[in-house]
Amino acid sequence: MEVNERVFKMYLYLKENSFDRNQVADLLGITSRQLTRLLGKWQDEGILSYTSGSGRGNASELHFNINVEQEFINYFLKNTSVA
Repeated sequence: MEVNERVFKMYLYLKENSFDRNQVADLLGITSRQLTRLLGKWQDEGILSYTSGSGRGNASELHFNINVEQEFINYFLKNTSVA
């Protein structure tokens, strides 16, 4: 499991905003289709649970299964070398 910058950025955004696939994709600088693939990958890794809304007016649901802030700190420390 790797909580990288994209997961953390999305987490911070969703603390203040509701999930909208196009807005989150724009935030991350990717296409909506790429976002769908990432959500599936992150779900497989256990980072989050995602249920796509089916039909018009049915909202998608996204819940984080981990402490994203702590996991990002761990990722950052592991991948940053201190000189």
